[in-house]
Amino acid sequence: MLDGHSHDTDQVVMKNKDGKNVVRSACGTKLQAIGYSHIAADKTVAETNVWSWPNSVSVADLLSINNEMTGKV
Repeated sequence: MLDGHSHDTDQVVMKNKDGKNVVRSACGTKLQAIGYSHIAADKTVAETNVWSWPNSVSVADLLSINNEMTGKV
């Protein structure tokens, strides 16, 4: 599960409602970080983490995103 509003960037394994282990990748808030999960062919999670950068650069500039929404921020 990628979580985008938890105000932290913790990477933890927790139980779902059925008692099975699931990976929770917290991605912070306000585009603090971008979370990712690499899922293997056998459907297991191979890697989960976050990618972050100095917040002096907006994510739109960092990723060269240019659309009508980038000017609204």
